[in-house]
Amino acid sequence: MKTALAIAILMATTLPSLAHPGEHGELTSLSSGLAHIAGSPFHVVLLLAVIAGGLAAWRYFKKREQSPSDRAS
Repeated sequence: MKTALAIAILMATTLPSLAHPGEHGELTSLSSGLAHIAGSPFHVVLLLAVIAGGLAAWRYFKKREQSPSDRAS
């Protein structure tokens, strides 16, 4: 699990930015950043995709850690 997380972090830092066009000058505080993310369909879809991917990875690794006898029950 630690290796997979390290690989995912390294891969994410080498990917090109997928930023949408437009200014981000209004992002001066945490609350304005959260409002920007919640108000942008692009960011909402991206956030949902990250959450879904994280949950899928968590379930995959959790099942993988179970022993074969645990899976039968």
